[in-house]
Amino acid sequence: MYEAIRGLCRSGGAAALVVSFDLDELLEHCDRLVAMRSGRIFEPPPERAKDRAEIGRLMVGAA
Repeated sequence: MYEAIRGLCRSGGAAALVVSFDLDELLEHCDRLVAMRSGRIFEPPPERAKDRAEIGRLMVGAA
């Protein structure tokens, strides 16, 4: 499934939104991660964009 999504995005100039509670899955397959909490979007600083602990903190409101 992820290969099909990635192929469509690369060939057609599209983007895909992947929603999952599985942080390991998101870290493995996504180019960019943001967390949504209480209707707001939170994004880690660029130097910590793929930092599992940082994303986790954003997800639970500890950052």
